[in-house]
Amino acid sequence: MLPGDIGRYTQERAAFHEASHAVYVWSCNGSVNMIQIGYDDATRQWCGAMGADPLPSQREQGEMLLAGGLGEALYVANVNDDRLWQINEPASRPALVAAIAAPANPLGHIMLTFTGPNNATKIIAFNRDTFSDDGHQVVQLAQQHALNLDDMVRNAINRLNDTTFWSEVLALANRFLLHPPRQLIWQIGYDEIVDGPRYRIALIEEKAKERLFLGN
Repeated sequence: MLPGDIGRYTQERAAFHEASHAVYVWSCNGSVNMIQIGYDDATRQWCGAMGADPLPSQREQGEMLLAGGLGEALYVANVNDDRLWQINEPASRPALVAAIAAPANPLGHIMLTFTGPNNATKIIAFNRDTFSDDGHQVVQLAQQHALNLDDMVRNAINRLNDTTFWSEVLALANRFLLHPPRQLIWQIGYDEIVDGPRYRIALIEEKAKERLFLGN
C-alpha cells in the first residue's frame, strides 16, 4: 500500500478535505452554508461535501477547490509524525499542475514533496482522486477566465502552509473527529436536512474569521 493510501476514504481524510475547503472560503471573507461528513454504505467509504456561495474572485474560487486535496495531503504527511511537515511548493507545484491539467488517469499518482524541520524532506505518492473532481473544475475555471493555473496552485499551497490557516483547519477537522456519528452535518438552518446531528455553523465561522484576519 502506498503511503498516500493511509486511511483513504476514512473519516479523518474526509474531515480534513472539507475543512480545508471551508477555511479557504473564510480566509477570503466568504460564507459557508453547509459542511457534511458521512459514511456511504454503498461504497463503504467516508465522503464529504462543502456548500458555499461562489467567491467573487474566480482565481480564489479555483484555489479554494485545490485546498481540499492539499489539506488531505498535509494530514497524511503529518498524521504519523511528531514533526510539522509543510508542502514544498517549488517541488510539488509542477507535479500537481501536470496532474490536474492532464486527462484523468485513475491509475496515476501525484508525487508531492514535503519539508520538515532542519530541511528534512519526504515524498509521498497520492492517488489522483485525493483531489476528486476539484481538479477538473479548476482547469475549467482557468480556461474560461484566462487564469494562470501555475499561480493558482502556488497560492493554494502557500495558503495551506500558513500556520494560522492550518491551525483553523485542524480545529475544524477536530470538531468532526470528536463527534463521530455516521452523518455529521453543519449548516446555517435546519430546514433542508432531517436526519443526523446538525450544528449551526455561523458562530464557528465568525470566530474563525476573527482569528484568520487578526492583525490584517
